[in-house]
Amino acid sequence: MSKSRKEKSEQEQVLLFELPRTQVKTDSAVGFSKVTVLAKGSLSLNAQRILRLCASQIREDDPPDKVYSFSIADFAEIFNLSNDKIHTKIKQALVELAKTVIILPIERGRVTSYISWGQIYDAKVEINLDPALKPFYQKNLSGKYPLQYIRGFSYSYTYRFYELFLYKLKQSKSDKTEFYISVDELRQWLRIEDSYKNFADLRKRIIIPIVADINGEKFSVKSRIVENDYCNLQVEYEEVKAGRKVLGINFTVTKKENMDIIEFHNTGDDEMPVFEALNSENKIAFEAFKKWKVSQVTISDAYKKYGSDKFYKIYLNVLHALETNKVRNVTNYAANSLRNGFTYEAPEHPKKEDKKETMEVPALNPDILLETEKIEERIANMSDEEKEIVLQKFIKSNQNNSLTLTIISGKTFDEITSSFMSRKLLIEFLRKEEK
Repeated sequence: MSKSRKEKSEQEQVLLFELPRTQVKTDSAVGFSKVTVLAKGSLSLNAQRILRLCASQIREDDPPDKVYSFSIADFAEIFNLSNDKIHTKIKQALVELAKTVIILPIERGRVTSYISWGQIYDAKVEINLDPALKPFYQKNLSGKYPLQYIRGFSYSYTYRFYELFLYKLKQSKSDKTEFYISVDELRQWLRIEDSYKNFADLRKRIIIPIVADINGEKFSVKSRIVENDYCNLQVEYEEVKAGRKVLGINFTVTKKENMDIIEFHNTGDDEMPVFEALNSENKIAFEAFKKWKVSQVTISDAYKKYGSDKFYKIYLNVLHALETNKVRNVTNYAANSLRNGFTYEAPEHPKKEDKKETMEVPALNPDILLETEKIEERIANMSDEEKEIVLQKFIKSNQNNSLTLTIISGKTFDEITSSFMSRKLLIEFLRKEEK
């Protein structure tokens, strides 16, 4: 390095840490909304950081033309960056924010950029957000979180996933949520339709790094080992396959006990239809989907999309899948059925002369379903002596039904109730016995 370049570098280092600071702190709150979360777009790591640093300063009563600023020293300190070429990095990120297209989920899609303009000085950065985007960081927010929780992220996609996870937690109204996203939806959301055609690459380049990044696990980013212990979430994932093909991913997101999200706001975008307005069948269906831990938004969206009749048939589809023992994870299966409109049509009854031996599986009847709850309560409160008496009666009543006997033979009462199919058969027996 020449003497002049060395001197210039040293001057920049002194400048960086001696210049005046702005009021941006790690506890500054970053707002997010349904629109900003679901918008289609991606940015580089430093562009993501700058956008959130800017968002942490936005207030609801800010005028449309307000310019936001932060010191370069604060930017470096908050995100634990060295001053090596930091001016150049910020300049590149500003150009990216001005040129990159983001598609907002409004009407049929509103196309805009992130910022109208940006300016970098020796001491600070000034930014004017695009007027089409700014309102969604001001009003109707889904929630806020402190900069502290994202300062350790070392991967660009993590920022988008983190806010998506918060949004899903907000919808679930709990400290834990599970949701499914298809591979196609993920690619469209991140605008990487032409990248990572092989899912193995998508897993390696996006899924594994963002999960590790949020969980605070060590992983390599450009030959650099990073470890994030700031984030307030814990994430797990499971691939959903059809044969060898990966269709999508089930994410499980849990809020860490010792860390809080600043606040969630009720924007009304995840409200359920008026329960009292539903017919008796769909009241049962709604309650069942909620019991299966499907998010209220997914349930509500399906009801609005498909209408009353089809909504109930989707519910019957899930019940049928459960009764035929085809479901491993009822939450994921039910949610996927709602999103895709999978329905069940009851088959025609066989003709009388067709005397094939069948198991007595309860019909999909709303009144029967209501009775089931009482029987479930009775089972839960049975003494050991009563369990044995019921078990012997149950076996005796099925002496002429070899298929049912095959399912329950040699099992204890508790073993029968722990299997979905045999439990349903037992419930049907108890229902008939009570009558």
